[in-house]
Amino acid sequence: MKGNNLELYDEVNKVLKLSTKEFSEVFCRKSESYIRVLRKQNRSIPTEVLMNIFDELSNVCDSKSLVKRECIDNILKGIAKEIALRNKTNEHLKLRKMLVDIVNEINEQRNTTTPAIIIC
Repeated sequence: MKGNNLELYDEVNKVLKLSTKEFSEVFCRKSESYIRVLRKQNRSIPTEVLMNIFDELSNVCDSKSLVKRECIDNILKGIAKEIALRNKTNEHLKLRKMLVDIVNEINEQRNTTTPAIIIC
């Protein structure tokens, strides 16, 4: 992800064909106009919301075809990298620990043929 990371909706939409309303409500866990407002104001998606998106994408990943799972996995890697880059300072260690816990939980639930997510 680059810039203000609002292209994340476009990436997810290519794979899952979601409206901005559905993405905002289900994946961001916000109001139906959330992504439209962020775009209009040219604001980045906050880390907390990125974590919500990560969580929802992880939930839908297992029910999709192999090709879609690979696309979703690439999006998940991008989100994880963005969150990790935002959280290198000591003040964000709690958030980083939460992310590590989420990734560990996802890895425990994954099929053994699916590669594990690794946080560096």
